[in-house]
Amino acid sequence: MKIGDYNYRARKLNAFEQFSIARKLAPILEFMSQQPDREKLRVNFAKFFCAVTANIPEEDTRKLINTCLDAAQRQQQANWVPVMVNGTTMFADVNEDLNVMLDIVYMVLADTGLIDFFAERPLPSQETGEKR
Repeated sequence: MKIGDYNYRARKLNAFEQFSIARKLAPILEFMSQQPDREKLRVNFAKFFCAVTANIPEEDTRKLINTCLDAAQRQQQANWVPVMVNGTTMFADVNEDLNVMLDIVYMVLADTGLIDFFAERPLPSQETGEKR
């Protein structure tokens, strides 16, 4: 995903990381899963994120952000470089620009599938005997 002047990608968060984020961000993830215009959602994500995390302890909010930054990599010429190493952000623009940082958080949530976690899913068909 292009963010600012750089390309980013994310590893998939493990199930425990996903659970930790999903339960803390449940209100925003539920709202996001109902929005059909993903580009508009991405552009406005920082506002939603700040509003929802206003009532979450600072330490928890930092953990959410750091988990996402830790999962992200940035393309540097032909190489992919971690955005965060041992809890330290490797790039000044990520550390100094809230929009860049939260765009990366959005990318990780989208790439991991958490944006659609609360989307309504069809029930398994009883006629076909499908199991979940």
